[in-house]
Amino acid sequence: MNKRIVSFFFLLLFAGSLYAAIGITDLRTEQLKNPAGIDVRQPRLSWRIESDEQNVIQTAYHILVASSPELLEQGKGDIWDSGKIESDASQWITYQGKTLKCNASYYWKVKIDTNKGATNWSAPAFWTTGLFNEADWQGQWIGLDRAAPGDSETQWSRLAARYLRKEFA
Repeated sequence: MNKRIVSFFFLLLFAGSLYAAIGITDLRTEQLKNPAGIDVRQPRLSWRIESDEQNVIQTAYHILVASSPELLEQGKGDIWDSGKIESDASQWITYQGKTLKCNASYYWKVKIDTNKGATNWSAPAFWTTGLFNEADWQGQWIGLDRAAPGDSETQWSRLAARYLRKEFA
């Protein structure tokens, strides 16, 4: 009886070690983790496959991009739902969803199929867009627009850096 119990536990131990967890990690947008202020209208997305087992090959991916973390958690890609794409690519996947707005946040996750089976959805990642057009900027440069008195202005003149400055007497 004792041998059966010991044999049963060894069987469970080996069965657990045969199951290799496959996961998706290191989600990146333009090769940055959760970047803020990117100025690319079609950012490129990347991820890394992590597995205890060797020879795991991606066969397909599915990307969801949402305007809020709540929509993403519900599985709704209101900005982009790539659908299942048969591809082994996991680097530099070009965003092909709705036109991105400036100064907005976008949340995304990915799910892949491999030669060993499908994975769960990755943990969510995000990116924030910056200002795409010069017209979006409202700031003004502060500094010298022309050479200081006594300096000669030529084609190669260098104006002082445009910093806030205080004169000391």
